[in-house]
Amino acid sequence: MDLTYALAESLLSALRAGDVTSVELTDAAIFRIERDDRAINAICVPDFDRARDAARAADRARARGEERPLDIDGVAYPYFDQLVWAGLATMPGLPATAVPAGRSPEGLPVGVQLIGPMYEDRTPLKLAELLEQRIGGFRAPVR
Repeated sequence: MDLTYALAESLLSALRAGDVTSVELTDAAIFRIERDDRAINAICVPDFDRARDAARAADRARARGEERPLDIDGVAYPYFDQLVWAGLATMPGLPATAVPAGRSPEGLPVGVQLIGPMYEDRTPLKLAELLEQRIGGFRAPVR
């Protein structure tokens, strides 16, 4: 499996099956960044050492049989389940951006991820600009 272009769901399955480690996945992502980022300049401040440290910690936790839970409204979900959703846009290399979209009833910020077609980086950015004009952009929380 080519780790640099596989779908996030496939990578997660391979990780859970023990076919690949978090370190290997991280190294594959770093390889792709180092290979391609000169042309697109998407990574402003690479922090590969910290990424590798986190991957090693995740591998050690998995070796102990631990899953990092992610608590959503009092329900525990495996930490790695969130990667599938983020990976829908990022792993295939689609251009994406996130923009503020208002507040929840509790006053927490809510955002939306905008995903554009392959090689059309300006499409989600233009939509983000239009949304900002329409709904006003980011507003700091009221304390």
